[in-house]
Amino acid sequence: MLAAALAQIEELSKHRAAHDAAKQLAPAVVGILREHRFHNSLLPHLLGGAELEPAEYIQVLEALARGDSATGWVTMTSSTSAMLGAYLPRATASLLWGNAAPMLAGVFAPGGQLVAGVLNGRWSWASGSRHADWFAVGAIFEQRHVVCFVPSSSVRIVDNWDTLGLAGTGSHDIVIDNARIAADHTCSLFGAPSSAGAPWPGTPLYRVPVFGLLAVGIASCALGIARAAVDHAGARL
Repeated sequence: MLAAALAQIEELSKHRAAHDAAKQLAPAVVGILREHRFHNSLLPHLLGGAELEPAEYIQVLEALARGDSATGWVTMTSSTSAMLGAYLPRATASLLWGNAAPMLAGVFAPGGQLVAGVLNGRWSWASGSRHADWFAVGAIFEQRHVVCFVPSSSVRIVDNWDTLGLAGTGSHDIVIDNARIAADHTCSLFGAPSSAGAPWPGTPLYRVPVFGLLAVGIASCALGIARAAVDHAGARL
């Protein structure tokens, strides 16, 4: 996967301006992510993911962000969201991933309320929202934080992402109105709600705190952006 990411740096750099203008990744770039399954970097092997060690994950994100900052960022948010598949009931995770490699957009902050299996809310900064197949969003359920997995067909995107930096991430607000969420499509990192409480894979990656991987993922994107800036300056000396 690292070799594939390094090989894409030049190609990704060609899409920077288009990403900024469109406020989303180009279809060709989304195709690259799907082909190489970069967005499943942290998904369990048992679900068809790469289950990368953190050291290699850092290098993959750095390479992608070096090519294009928005691509690196969306890969980071999508892959950390997909990692939550390890916290869903295994049967549900197997159903969601199956033979496909769905792309996720995620907002962990509890922007919604899950009441009697019905989800309502609004979430900000849903990076990669324009091409996500599923959304993993935080909500409050019986005074506890849960993450709900919601198909894109139940999500409305509010086009309000207007920024000078990382415009191509398409980090718009999203709204979900009266979406019915099955109990087995929720999970939690805090204790044990109705459907899950701990990751089911017994492999070392899932002993690493999710927020630790998120933190190094953000830093990796920054490193890639910095490397691209050094490349840009060096080419003009």
